[in-house]
Amino acid sequence: MVCSHFLIELNLSRNEFSDFPVDIRGLHQLEKLYVNQNNIKTIPENVFPSLEKLRFLKLSTNRLEKLPQDMNRCQQLNYLNLSNNCLRNLDALVGLSHLKELYVERNQLAELPDLLFQNSSLTLFKASGNPLRKPPQEVCAGGLRDIQSYFAMLEANAPNVSTYSHQK
Repeated sequence: MVCSHFLIELNLSRNEFSDFPVDIRGLHQLEKLYVNQNNIKTIPENVFPSLEKLRFLKLSTNRLEKLPQDMNRCQQLNYLNLSNNCLRNLDALVGLSHLKELYVERNQLAELPDLLFQNSSLTLFKASGNPLRKPPQEVCAGGLRDIQSYFAMLEANAPNVSTYSHQK
């Protein structure tokens, strides 16, 4: 593509991709990316750090089992849809300070990292259809305030116990 360096929006939905299209890392002006409804299981490291202007990312309805640890380097990201995948944790999203909308419905999440909700811009969070134990599903159903209160209560009642462990 001759003008690919200036591409702002890219829709790769419904293509039956099994591999994530790593060539997008060269699209430095990209703001919106749709890669939903494919068969992608993994996203390699070093794709997202080069997408500094990415604000909208739709990865729903794939087979994602984990996220690349450097995904949190997409600092402009404010919309992320990861629904209908096979994710077991969201640790890679900690630090996305501009994220306003996060959809993680129907995955395999048993726990949510408390740091995901601290100093966060989140205004909309959807996590139904997960086998959540921490926080429990009924807390998540109450919305963001209830989730933040839940983690604050845990911290107040167990100041020496961390509810999130980040491995480097």
